[in-house]
Parts: sequence; structure tokens; C-alpha cells
Amino acid sequence: MMKMLPWVKTLCGISILIVIVCGQEPPRFINDMSNVRVREDTTVGSVVYTLLAEGGGTGPITYGMVETDKFFVDRATGEVKLRRLLDYETNPQLFVTVTALGSNNLMAQRTSKVIIVDANDNAPEFSADTLSFTVSEDAAIGTVAYDSLVITDLDVSNSGLITLVCNTTKAAASPYPDVCNKFKLRLKSVSNKDWRGSIYLDGTLDYESKPFYQMPLTAFDGRFYTDRSLEISVLNVQDAPPRFVKTNDINKPEGIPANTILDYVQAIDGDSDNPRQIIYQFTNSTGNKFSINMTTGNISNNIALDRESPEFALGYEDLGIIAREVISNNPPVYGDDPQTTAKISIRVNIYDVNDQAPTFNPVNYEVTIPEDIPNKTPLPNLSLRVTDLDVGPNGVYTLTLDQYTNEFEVSPGTGQGSTPAIILIRNTSLIDYERGPRQYVMKVVALETQTETPQQSGTATVTVNILDVNDNLPQFTQPNFEESILETAPGGTSVTKIQATDPDSGILGTAGIRYGLIGDGVNLFRIDPTSGVVFVENCPTPGAGSCIDYEKKHRYDMTVTARDNNGLGQAVTINLIINILDVNDNPPAFTTSDYTSYIEESKIEPSPVVIVTANDPDSNSQISYSVIADPTNLWQIDRNTGKVTAKQPIFYRDTPANQGFFIITVQATDGKFNPTANVKIFVIDINDNVPVFESTNYREVISETTSGNVYVLTVKANDKDSPTTGAGIIDYSIEIGASGKFVINGTTGVISTSLDATFDYDLTRMYNMTVKARDRGRPQQTGTCYVTIEITDTNNKDPYFTPSTQRADVYENVAIGFSVHKMRAADPDDNSVLNFFLVEPISAITPDGVPVDRSNYDITQLFTINQQTGDVQTKIKLDRDRASVVTLTVHVVDVTATPQQTGTGNLIINILEYNDQHPQFLPYNNVTIDEEQPIGTFVMALLATDQDDPIAEYQIIQNPDNFFAIGYQTGVVSISSRVDFEEVEFSQFTAQVWDSGTPRLGNTTTVYVTIRNINDNSPIFNQGAYTVRIPENSKGGKFVTNVFATDKDKGDYGVVRYALDSEETRFTINNISGEIFVAPGAKLDREELRELDIQVTAYDSPLDAVVRRFSTVTVYITLQDENDNPPKFNQPEYLQQIIETIPIYTHVLQVFATDPDDGNNARLQFSKVPGSGDPDNFFAIEPTNGRIRVDRSLLRNSGTYVFHIMARDEGGSGPFNSTAKVTIIVLEATNSPPEWTIPPLDNMTINVLEEQYLGMLVYDVEAKDSDRNDNGIIDYGFYVNGVYTTITNEFRINPITGVIRAEKVYDRETRDRYLLLLVARDRGDPFLETTRYLSIKILDVNDNDPKFPTNSNGETKEIQFEDIDENKPVNSSLGRLLGSSFEAKDIDDAQYSKVFYYIISGNEKGYFRLIPETGDLILTKRLDREEQSVYLLDIQATNNISDYTVIRSRRRRAMDPSIATWRIQIKNANDVRPDFTQNLYHGCISVRSSLGQSILKVEAVDADSVGSVTYSIQQGNRDNAIGIDSRSGVLYNAVLMNSYGGQTFDLKLRATDQGTLYHNTTALIFVTEPTRQVKLVLKQPATEVRQFFEQIKKSLQKLTLQNGDFIFDYVCATQIVDHVLDDGQTTSIWSDVYISGIRRNYNGASYYIYPTTELLNLLNQQRSANSDQFDMLYIQNIEAGNAEKNYLDRTPTMVVMILVIILIILALLFLLLACWCIRSRRKQKEERLRYKSSFRGGYDPSFQQVPEFKIYDNSGFQNDEPVPREPMYAKVGKGRLDERAPEPIPQQIDEINVEIRDASPDSSPPPSPPPSPKDTPRLSEPAEEDYRIETEVM
Repeated sequence: MMKMLPWVKTLCGISILIVIVCGQEPPRFINDMSNVRVREDTTVGSVVYTLLAEGGGTGPITYGMVETDKFFVDRATGEVKLRRLLDYETNPQLFVTVTALGSNNLMAQRTSKVIIVDANDNAPEFSADTLSFTVSEDAAIGTVAYDSLVITDLDVSNSGLITLVCNTTKAAASPYPDVCNKFKLRLKSVSNKDWRGSIYLDGTLDYESKPFYQMPLTAFDGRFYTDRSLEISVLNVQDAPPRFVKTNDINKPEGIPANTILDYVQAIDGDSDNPRQIIYQFTNSTGNKFSINMTTGNISNNIALDRESPEFALGYEDLGIIAREVISNNPPVYGDDPQTTAKISIRVNIYDVNDQAPTFNPVNYEVTIPEDIPNKTPLPNLSLRVTDLDVGPNGVYTLTLDQYTNEFEVSPGTGQGSTPAIILIRNTSLIDYERGPRQYVMKVVALETQTETPQQSGTATVTVNILDVNDNLPQFTQPNFEESILETAPGGTSVTKIQATDPDSGILGTAGIRYGLIGDGVNLFRIDPTSGVVFVENCPTPGAGSCIDYEKKHRYDMTVTARDNNGLGQAVTINLIINILDVNDNPPAFTTSDYTSYIEESKIEPSPVVIVTANDPDSNSQISYSVIADPTNLWQIDRNTGKVTAKQPIFYRDTPANQGFFIITVQATDGKFNPTANVKIFVIDINDNVPVFESTNYREVISETTSGNVYVLTVKANDKDSPTTGAGIIDYSIEIGASGKFVINGTTGVISTSLDATFDYDLTRMYNMTVKARDRGRPQQTGTCYVTIEITDTNNKDPYFTPSTQRADVYENVAIGFSVHKMRAADPDDNSVLNFFLVEPISAITPDGVPVDRSNYDITQLFTINQQTGDVQTKIKLDRDRASVVTLTVHVVDVTATPQQTGTGNLIINILEYNDQHPQFLPYNNVTIDEEQPIGTFVMALLATDQDDPIAEYQIIQNPDNFFAIGYQTGVVSISSRVDFEEVEFSQFTAQVWDSGTPRLGNTTTVYVTIRNINDNSPIFNQGAYTVRIPENSKGGKFVTNVFATDKDKGDYGVVRYALDSEETRFTINNISGEIFVAPGAKLDREELRELDIQVTAYDSPLDAVVRRFSTVTVYITLQDENDNPPKFNQPEYLQQIIETIPIYTHVLQVFATDPDDGNNARLQFSKVPGSGDPDNFFAIEPTNGRIRVDRSLLRNSGTYVFHIMARDEGGSGPFNSTAKVTIIVLEATNSPPEWTIPPLDNMTINVLEEQYLGMLVYDVEAKDSDRNDNGIIDYGFYVNGVYTTITNEFRINPITGVIRAEKVYDRETRDRYLLLLVARDRGDPFLETTRYLSIKILDVNDNDPKFPTNSNGETKEIQFEDIDENKPVNSSLGRLLGSSFEAKDIDDAQYSKVFYYIISGNEKGYFRLIPETGDLILTKRLDREEQSVYLLDIQATNNISDYTVIRSRRRRAMDPSIATWRIQIKNANDVRPDFTQNLYHGCISVRSSLGQSILKVEAVDADSVGSVTYSIQQGNRDNAIGIDSRSGVLYNAVLMNSYGGQTFDLKLRATDQGTLYHNTTALIFVTEPTRQVKLVLKQPATEVRQFFEQIKKSLQKLTLQNGDFIFDYVCATQIVDHVLDDGQTTSIWSDVYISGIRRNYNGASYYIYPTTELLNLLNQQRSANSDQFDMLYIQNIEAGNAEKNYLDRTPTMVVMILVIILIILALLFLLLACWCIRSRRKQKEERLRYKSSFRGGYDPSFQQVPEFKIYDNSGFQNDEPVPREPMYAKVGKGRLDERAPEPIPQQIDEINVEIRDASPDSSPPPSPPPSPKDTPRLSEPAEEDYRIETEVM
């Protein structure tokens, strides 16, 4: 104990004396709560004041308070807090008594007044709870409706005036949205205490529309709102006009008799109270057609309703009706102002009844047409007219034929009213003069279709006569002709007879056919033009020369033509094939006269193969081969192929006279000629026998004591080759495996030990050698055998533990007899028997690191060991609090050795605490969150605690809505997915927490979450756009359409309102229903604007504009036309001049009129105005097009004709019309028209070939005119669309000569027929003309290639049928082009459009064959998808079956439509197994690895790609300790590996595809432990070392011993971490790599994991020998992997230093206290003055007074700073004095450095106690080591 200094004693005494003197007075108040102002709205528990007193002794002052229940005081601190609520209105001030009790038991007391400050805590109040009044609907604006409205407020502290408003927001959401505009507030007086005023009317009232109002009033005093509803009743007054309740239009059919009641109207008085009687009258004149009953409103017709009568031409009548209130009955007085009358307009629609049938005029027609008339040509000179006087649907009819509908058709097919019609040719191919009929008689039927009554009809008869034309080609009797003749056939020989027929008559038919022959061979053959017989032409040398010769040409392809009309008409062709038959007239000839080849010994076939070939030009000769000369009779020849082979194996010795070759003679014969050739074959002598050992495997056993140069065994090999040559002499050698221990005699095969050989069973137990025998031939042959030498053992090695120190963990709660650990020991001797014993010393320590006292706890009885197995088990119940780590000494004894051999080891058992406390969640509140928060938004923090272990992790185990996620370590809950209130309003989740103890324990809790709605959805219209049609001129208020939108939000957020653009004046919208109406006064004129579009806006949240959302939609409004415009002619008068000879039905003039209306309203009908002129009806006007034609012959009727025409809308039935004047001058003719001679017939057909040339002569026409001078000169031309011309796009005619030439090159595939209207016109004035139709038929030539279908870009479409299975049988069809969508088409005529298909590329391997005629693709070889999965074949389509251009087209031409690609996709079949990428895998795992640690990954590849590969373990998985992920192939530990240290798992793995195929491999898993690993220190960061560790591993596995054997079979790394320095710190610049080495045992069936010591020695030896290699791997050092560094614990020294510091601080505090006491008396007066002056200006309630001085003694001090979470302690660090500069000897301690480090427990031994002070060397005398205290806060 330190001796107290004298001056310290004196100081303490003085301090005590001063304290005693100063503490004899009672406390004095500094702050005593006098006149403190406290607001009445202060919350209970709030601190309102702090009492402060001084004196009263040296101890603490105790505060108190009496005579009040409003406050209480903290006795220690003096804080005054509110106990109950204050109320200014009840008690505006309080008196309280406060006390202060000093430590000397003297008390000070003082009574103080507390002032209560008023707060605005009362809401304003209305004078009555119910407010209501009544007002008349006719009250004038400004009328005071409610005169005494009063609001009062009890509070006096209001800083503002009371306000009163009509709440417009609530009014807008109520049924009375306009109440705040109808009624207004008028202020009389206002203060902060009351509001006085009245309510007056500010708008008109209407009882009928709204008899009641509720006015929401809101009063506000600056803090509180008060709401009241003011009820307003409206009194009714008689002021409303009548209101119609039934006003519908009337729809009636025609035929109703007169005086029939059609319908009625009804109106009622608008005033609901005491309504008046109503009478009805018409407001307009109806022409006495209708009447109305004044009293009942019944409407009747005065005349019968007839839709066809002029009175009802419009089909409707508009009636104006007025309803009048009966003001007085006697006398009768009726209303006559807007308040007593109402008007409407209704329409009486008279709809048509079908009472008229369609009629034709005339009813009989007859025409003549040629049989080849073009399709769509109208029948000439035929114009039908049908009339039905009914209107609307009753006047609609169809025009059909009663028969021959396939040949003809009526155009148009439908009509209405009066309609002109024509008959068109529908299918000219069915009209055939030869087949008949030659006359068609048919009826045209006009049948009503849309009538509800029985349909009526009318008919007309049409007779059509058919004229024959030459329209049939000759037809051959068979599709082709093919015959055969001998090549020696003489001239005049009949070959075949060609026959053709033609259905046309006369010379145009069969009788006029003439035959011709063209093509190759016409000089050798001829054909009779009439009979069609083909003959051989005369030739002097048949079979040779220029005559027919098979050897020159086998076949002749010619074309036979058949042309009708005696050879001048139409022609067809056919192929004639004449095959030439061969005659044997040529000898065969060998390709060479001498053949040479070679043959190896023992072979029967020469190389190259000898095949003699003789060629014979004759095709009918059969050549056979034979050997005619062979001296050795060893050779033969195949008589058909000419292949020469030996009859038996040939040897060199078989050659004649050993000359080394054979010469034989072969002959070829065709039965008539016999040429010969020689064959020479050389024999090659070879070394063809290998040495063969008498035994493949040799085995011998020798003792490990065998010395060098000792015979072991002899190997023997034999060679069948002659020993006289090098091929029969054998040499022996040992290839591998001798390891320098064995040698062999190269000649005899004797194996013996080498001179310096020594053996050690423990190092090498077996030698496996490969011995080879080699002959000396060329090429050299070898034989191989295998020699195994086994070494026998002798018992001469001590047993040892592996490792020497072993560790085990065991929980303290295990049962007695629990197996803790099995000691692992080994003995190099094979015949050893090991026993295990526990021996002293046995030691243990407590959890505090204190050695266990055996007298208190017998640790020798804790465990026992099985003598035979080494299994250590618990013997008694364990108690970790008494012993936490037990160290056992174990002996292993080889009891078979003499003397017995012993090994010693240690077992350190760590007794673990068992986790039995569950973690607990801290209290929390359920939460409320807004919807649509961003993902990741904080929700809450769930925290949990555990008494035993730290919290390991949090997780959410039930998350039904998947809204939430939780931090793994923090417990912070956040939003993980979109939260939508409209889908889920409440949610919940269950969280789970786990601790980090063993076993892991957890707990759960459920959190309930309320979702708060926000406005997050915009209104959505039910349509993207609205389209509506309304009539133009629609009146204001007409309904247009109804838009509708929905909002997914709820409440006010989901309420939808509608609005139009503020600038939109044509339409209005109901903001609630979305109904759109025409705005009053809007002008809608279709002729000005046909279509309108308006924007409708839908918005939500009508009560809160701040959060409102909008969406818009477009409404497209089409205005329907009304007939409100008359038609108008383009000119008022028309004038035309014609000749009296003009033909009937010729159009002479066309008039035009327009109508601005649309549709039927603008459909005009033209007619002559009756009585306006042309009484004989020479002219007629076509009603639909306004063409005026000659309707009667004008010959001898020349003159001027004037008449008027009319255009009427609605197809002639409309209300508007317009007229024009027409003048036609008919001149007298002075000449006659021309007459046609060529073509002789109208509508004659001529034929022209396509693809000729421009300017080609087409035809020569001619006409005659008997007139003289200009009247007899003819000009030729065409009429095109009614216009005279001499040139068209296709033809040009010479106006003088009449020659027609081609203006283009014709293409039959584009157009196959033309119809010309020829004109022959004279030059008279006026001219006369005659027309005639000429039909031109285009004949086909083969001018188009076949084309495949193409895409829009012009490329041919890819051909692809179904995918092909790779196991598809050979010769299967893979698809057919013919008839498919990929078929190539040729638009030429049938005779030229035959298509053939060829493969031009992509079939180089010959897998496919394409049939040209059909495009069938045939499989010729078996497919293999693994070799090729897609084939792309380029297919060419051609017209020629022998098209050799395909050979030149292998490179596909770009954009060539005749070439397409055929894609053949091969489907996979499961025919290939998956294959592992390695035959053997290996990996390591540490006994300290956590559960589920990845070990290695295996991979198998399946070439099929059918499904995925699954992995499994088949065998070798003891205790199911290893698991494998079936998908990824990752192997992992399924259990903790601490009981498998040093063991090997030999696993058989299997990879299986989705089918039944699989593949197996082997994986070796080595379980390593710290006692079997070394640490490599690398001068590279761990991140980089992990990347190139494979290189390090391969380099280590290549290390070898001196004998060349590899040291390791495998090297594993169990850990790669940052390097640990000597002081325990880590650095990321270097790294530590923990590795284990494995080698295969000598028996090859097991593996040996090197112990640390042996592995360390081996690596150090290799490093010494290969330092460069280790330096290249950046290896700095090699250390034992299980070495643990001990760091000196500086805690005791630090504790001593901290105590010294505390004592010094306390001494300083006492000194300061004494000084303060001495000065306190001097300052008392000054403090009192300061105290009084602080209150002299009054107390400021805006802040709370704080005392100037606040001293805390030690007993009253409370540390509010957070306690550190991690424990801290001082640690003594060791340094070397010679590493730092010398320091002076300190006189006192001024600075202490403390190093604070983590005190987490580890397995290192407890720190040694610090040296005693007397052992510590002085600083002036440096020692080897020095200890200093350093502080570092971690």
C-alpha cells in the first residue's frame, strides 16, 4: 500500500473544516416558481419549471411542493411537472408552496403565484344546434332570408377574428352544389369572441327543379373549425309553363283510311301544386291532311295515306303542336305567353307498302355473239330497263337469270326504282359452238328482296345465238410418241403413225389437219403430211457413215406439228422419240496393254488393286474376263469385274526363281472378239511377326532385406520371323518402373537387383515394371510384358498418431458413453496390432482459463478409451463450468512387436456449451403504410435479443402478398414489390429470427400491416375513342353519346367527373353521367364540316383538386347528311349537232349536275320534262348518267329539237330538282356510211403469238364506200372509251391502209385477249362511220421460267416441312413440292408449264435424292444430328427434264425466283449418352468446414441436348456424408466432417440424361485436418492467388523424388486468406495458402494424406533443390499449417495503470472542491443580486430559466452515453528496445498509451502474468525485450 504524503493529509483536513463551516444555514431559493406563466394547453407530464436552491450543507438539496394537485416535483432535480390539465376559463391563477431541504436538515419554504395563460382550446359555437328557414321561389335577389346568425367563442387569446363561410367543397360534393351561389352571407359585426350577420338570396329559385337546399356553414377561430348545416325550404308559386310528357314521332304504313286516330300527344302543367287543364292546337297548316283533338290530343288523318300520291311525296309530314293552359273555362281563356304555353314538333312518317311489281320495257331481246367472246363483254345491242314504283326497301330488287348462270350474268345484280342493266359474259370457256348449245334462251328475273309482304317480280326473255370460230387446237391421240428401230433399218421403213383430231368443223377441224416434222434427225426421217406416218429416209449405208448409227447417237428427239385449216390455222406440237437399237459390230479394247501392281507378303490382294477394263462401243455386248497364262497357277480374275487377286496368301518365295514378281496374261471377250493384256505384280518382303512373351504378367516376391546384384526372375519372348534375319533377333529392356532398383540382361531377359539396390517396405511395397522385347526388322516390331515385384515387410517401425495432437468437440449435455473421438494411429508395419491407453499427464482448464484443481474435480474420470479401437467416450456427466478444455495423453502400443513399440499423442477435447435459450423479439407496433411506395422503402425494424448467443439472421417465412423483405442481419423490413390498395387493403407477414448458438434456435412473430389509400390511378375510359353519327342541323339539347370512365381507386379518389374543353361551344356534357348533348344555338352543317372531334376529360377526386388525376378521350362525330340542298346543272343550256344517219342508241350528248348533299340525298335521276319538247321521243336521257341518246331513227327527220331536262335528288324521289335546256340540230345526210369487207364478220377472232417484236403485223382491215370525192375516202381508226384514235397502248392502225401493227410485245400471261372497236370513217361533212368488233387472241410460247413463291422483298420463300427425326429410315420421303405451298409455278400454257426439280448445292455428302417430276425428296443415307443438325439444299425449278444448266448454277444467283432453299431441320433423338469431362475428379474438404460447403463441381456434356443432365452418387458415400446438386453437379458435405479427418471418399458418380442413357465417373474426396496441412506464405494478394492457384497446384504435383516418382498425386487448398503478421494483424498484400498433399498407397486401393511434419519436410527439400521454381510461384515461406501464435496479454498491466490514473483525478477534484468552498462566501451577496436582477424585468415565458452553475457530485452523476457494445480491455504489447531510439528516464508519468483490442475468446492458451515491478529492467539499462502499454481503440 502506498504511503500518503504529508501535504495531502493537510489538504484533506482543511477541506473538511471548510465544508463544516459553510453548511450551517438553510437553503436559499434562487428559482422558486413565483409568477411563472403556464399555458392551459400544456400536456400532462411536461416539465413547466425547475426549482433551484443553494446552501443547506454540502450534500444534495431535496425539493418538495404542498397544497396543490396540479403539479408534482422531482425531489432530486427540482423539476416541476404538470399532474393534471389546466383550464384558464375555470381558474386563471394558482398558488403553490415549494420547499427546499438541505443536507443539514434545514428547510426553506416559499409560496408562489402561478399564472395560467389562456390558449385557444374551445371551438366556436353556433347560437342554435338546428338552423332552418323558408323562402318563396319568386323571392327577389337580395331578399334577406335569415337575419340573426350568431357564432360565439369562449376563448380570449385568439389572435384573429372569427370567420364564417359557406363550405364550397362540401357543397360541390352534395346534391346542392350551387347553394353557395344561391345564398350569400352578409356580415354585421365580428371580433375574436363572436360573429354576427345574415343570409340573403343571390340567385333565382325554382321550386319545380329544386324545392330544398342544405347550406354547409364552417366557422373558424384560428385553430378550431365548427360545421353546421342550414336547412332551406323553397315555397312553390304558380309560374311554370306546361310540359309535354308524350311527344313521339308517328310511323304508319300507307293504305290507312281517312279519319283514323294515328296517335296522341300529352302535356301537363309545370306547376305541381294545383295544376291547370291543357288544350292542344296545330301551329302550322297541314293542308287539311291531319287534325288534332283539342282536349285529348288525338291526331287523325283527314285523307287516306298513300306513299305514291303527290301529297305524300316526301314520305313524311311535320306537325307543329302547341299546348295551352286553360286559364278560364267560362268564358274560355287560354294561355298565350311563354309561362302558359309549350310547343313541340312531331313527324308523321308514312312508310311504303309493297304494292308495285318490277317491270321490263320491252320484254323480248335477241342478240348474236361469237363463241370466243371475252369475259365481262356485254351482249351487243342489248340494254335492259327495270322499273319498280315502290320506294325504300319495297323498291329494291335483284336481277338474276333463270338459267345459264355459269355462262352469263346480269349487271348490276341489284336495283332500286328505275335501273338500266346489261348482260355480261361470265365464263366464255363454257360457250362452245362445238359442244353446244348453239342458242341460249333465258329469262331475266327482277325479284323484290327486302319486302315483308309476298315478293313480286317481273321477267324479260333474252335469246343469244352462237357463231362458230376457229377456237380449238388439234389434239393428238396420245400424250407422246416413242418407238425403236435397229440402227441398220433401210430407207422407207415405217416407224410409227401420228394421229390428231380437231372438234372444229370442216377444214377447221380434223379434215384440215396437216402434219410436219422438225428437230434433230429430220434428215434421217420424214412424215406424210396427210396420214401422219413417219418413215426412215433413204440412206446409202444403214448403220454407219452419215446414216443412222447407234454408236454415234442412241436417240432422236423430234417435234411433230399438227395444224388445222389445211395447214394455215392453229397448230400444236408433240414430242416424237425414236430410240436406236444397237447391233454388235465393234470389238472390245483394253484401256492399256500392260498392268503393273505390288503385293505385300501374306496378302492376297495387290496394292493398288488390279482391275483390268475393256471397253466395247456396242451396248448389247457382255464382256467377260479370264486368265489364260499363269505359270504358278496362284492368280485368278473375276470374270465380270476384271479384278485380279491371289488364290492364297503370297510370299516372296512363291515368285518364279525368287525373281520377286509374277507375269500373267488376261483375256476379254464379248463372244465375238477376244483381245488380251499382261499383268505384272511385284512381291514386297516385310517384317510381319512381332515378338511374343511366354507370359504377359510376371510376379515375384522378395524381402526388403534383399541386397544388390541378386537374381530375381527371367522373362522370355519368341518371334516367328527367321532368326537368321534382323526380324527374328530379340533385344530386352525395362521401359518404366525399375526405379533404379532392377536391371535386365538385354539378350537373355534375366532380371536382377541393381548393384546399389536397397529396399524399404514402408517406402515402396511394390514395383511395377514394363518390359519390352524388340526385333531388329524394318519396321521394328515389339512385344510387351508386365513384371510385378512385391517387397515383404519386417516389423521394425514404431506406431504413431496421425496427427500427433488431435482435437474434438463435444457438447456438455451428451449422455454417458457418448463417442467423442476415435484416435487415428498408424504403424508402417503390416502385421502390427495396436492398442490404446490413456496415461498421465491429463490436464484441464475452466472457461476462465484457470487450470482445474483435481482435488475439487477429478478430470481423470471424465473420459475413457477403448483399448482396441481407440474410441474415446464420456465416462461421467460433463460440466463445462468446471472444465471447458481437457487435454488427454494417449499411448498407442504395437503389442505384436518384441519388445513392444509405443507412440505418444495428445487429444484436446473442447467441451461446448449447449444452446437452450430461444431468441425473443422486442415489442413493436403494427404499422400503416401508403400504397405505391418505392421498392426498398423502410417499413419498420424488427429487433430480437438472445440471452446466450448473438442473433445470426432474420428472414420472412410467410409473405402471402410478397410485399416485404427483411434485412438478413439488421431486421429492417422494407417494401419488395408493388403495393396496391385497390387489390389489398390489409396485409401481414411472419418473420423468423435465428441465434448463432448450437443448435440454432429461432422464434417467429406476425406483423399486421394496414395499407393506406392514395390517388394513384387515373380514370380510364371504356373505349379508346368514341365514334358517333348524328344528323346535321341537330337542335340544341339533342343527345349525342355517352362516355364512361372508371377509376380503380376507392372513395373520393375513385369518383369520376367529366368536362369538355373550355373553348368547345358546339357541345355540352353532363359532368356526372358523361352524356354529351348538342349545345343550344350550335350550327352543325355537314356541307361545311363533315366530321367533328372533341376532347372529353375525365378527372377523379372532385373534393380535392390537389391530388386530382386526369385522362382524355376523343369523340369523333360524323354528321349525317340531310337533304337540304337542290341539285344544279353545270350549264343552263346544252347544244349538239348530229347527222340524220346516226345509228339508234348512239349517245349524242351527256349533261352533268351536282348536289352538295351526300349519299341518297345527292343521288340524281335525270329525266325529260314532260311537255317541254320532242313529242315523238326521238331522244331519251339515261336516268343515272345523264347521257342523251338517239332512241328512234332520225332518217328523214332532220330539224331542230328543243326540250328541257330535269335532275331530281334522292334518285328521283327527292324534294329538290333543277332543269336545263337542250337543243339538238339534226342535219340532213348527203352520203352513205362505209361497209366492212375485212373482217368479214363482226366480233371475228384472230390469233397472234406472244413475245414477238414491236411493229409486228397483226391484221389488215378493209372497208368500201361507193360515194364519190371526199365522201368516198375512208380513214381507219379505233374507238377507245368513246374517243376516236389511231393508236392505243397495244395497237396502231394506219389510217390510210388499215394495217394494224403491234405497239408492244404481248405477254399472254399478263393478258390473253384484246377486243378492238374498229372504225371506218369517210371524209364527208359531216362524216359517216361504221364500227366493227375485232377480237385478238394471244397464243402462248414458252417464255417463262418456273418460279417459287417469294416474300415481299422478292426473295424466294424458304422451303421447310416438318422437322426430320434423325432415326428416319433410309428411302423415306421428306416432303413433296408438287401440290404444296412451296410448289414452283409456270404461268405459261399447259404444254409449256411442266416443272422439273433438281438439287444444285447442299447435297455434297449425298444424303438426299430429289425426284425431278414431283419434287419428292428421298433420304438416301442415315442421318446423325450430332454430326449435322441442319441441311440447306438449293433447289432449281426448270421446264427441261434434261436441264444441264443446273450444273452451271451451283452458285445460287441472287434474287433468282427459280431457285429456292430447302431447309431440313434434324430433330434430336436420345441416342448419345452424356459424357463427363474428366474420368477422375478429386477435391478436398476440411474437418472444420461448415455444413453445405462446396467441394468441387463435376460436369457432363450431352451431345443430344435433349433435356438437362442430372447427377447422382451411386456408391461410396458413407453415412450419406456427401451430397450432390442434381442440376449443377456441385458436391458438398451433407454432414459436419469433424469425424472423418484423414479419410477418403471414393465416390462413383452418374450423369443421366432425360432418357435412359448415362455415364459414370469417379470422384475422390479427401477429408483434411489442420494436422495434415502446411501454410504457404505467398507474396501476392489472396484475390490474385485464387485466380492462379491451379497453376500452383499443377506445379506442386509435378515435384518428384530422386528416383523420379511423383511426390503427390493430388494437392488441395483448404483455405486462401490474407497473410497474418507476427503481431496478429493481417495484411492484404500477402496471402496464406493452406494446402494438403495426397498420394496413392502402394497397393493402389487407398490414399495417404501427408502429416504436417512429413509434408513440411518434403516441401522444404524441394524448395532447396528447386528454389527458382518456388520463387516463380511467389512462395516466401513454408510453415506448419496448425501452428498457433501466442500473443502476450497486457491486461493486468493496463488495469494497474488505469487505477493510478483514477486516484490522481480524484485528488484533483478534492482540491478544486476546497477552493470553491473558500470563495463561496464572498460570492453569496453577488449571487443574491444576480438572482434578484434576473426577475426584475418579469418572467419571459418563451424560454425556461436554466441555472448558471450546475455541479454534480459523484453520487448524483448519471452517465447517459451509450455503453460500448463490444468489450474492451488493455493488452500489453511486446517490442524490442533496440528497435527504437533511446528515451530519457521519466521523472513522472505524463502520458499513457492504451491499446484496446477485441476480447473475443479463442483457443490460444491463457496469457502469462505480467512480470513483477522488481523484475522489470530500468529504461536506462536496455534489455533484450521491453514491455510498453499502447492504447488503440478498436
